[in-house]
Parts: sequence; structure tokens; C-alpha cells
Amino acid sequence: MNTMTNTADTGRSSMSDLKTDAAAVREDLATLKNDAVDVGTQAAQQVAERVKVGAEHASELAQTAGQQCKAAHESMCKQVTKHPTAAVLLALGAGAVIGRVMWR
Repeated sequence: MNTMTNTADTGRSSMSDLKTDAAAVREDLATLKNDAVDVGTQAAQQVAERVKVGAEHASELAQTAGQQCKAAHESMCKQVTKHPTAAVLLALGAGAVIGRVMWR
């Protein structure tokens, strides 16, 4: 009888250990899930920040390019106003050269 009691106790002990291990695994999985969510959230925040910085940089470049184009346009308008005949002849010559190149 003593052997049966030991076997039953061992079975209960093993089952108890198994339940304890399963609970530990569940806790570990919950922790792992939370950690994965945190990592994903942090990665998304970093991506959003980089996109924001990139958009700001692109906006600054566009503003600078716009200012440079406006300055070049104003300068060209002043030159055309000062020298209208030369501007017309220059435009005619440039058109002839471009037409000749495209004709070939």
C-alpha cells in the first residue's frame, strides 16, 4: 500500500508542478506580448518622428527653392525691362538653336 500512496503523491506532485509551470508560461507569454507591443509602439513613434523631420526638411528646401526662383525671375524681368531688344533677339536665337537641335 505504501507504494501506491507514493505513486499517487508523485502523480499529484507532478500535476501540481505541471500547473505551476503552465502558469509561469502564461505569465511569460503575457510579458512577452506586452514587451512586443511596447517595442512596436516605440518603433512607430520613431518612424513618425523621422517622417516629421523629413517633411520639415523638405518644406524648408521647397521654400528655399521658391525664393531662389522668385529672385531669378525678378532679375530676369529687370534685365528684359532694361534691354528689351537684346532680350527678344536672345530669345529668338535660343529658340532657333533649340529648334535646330530638335530637328536632327
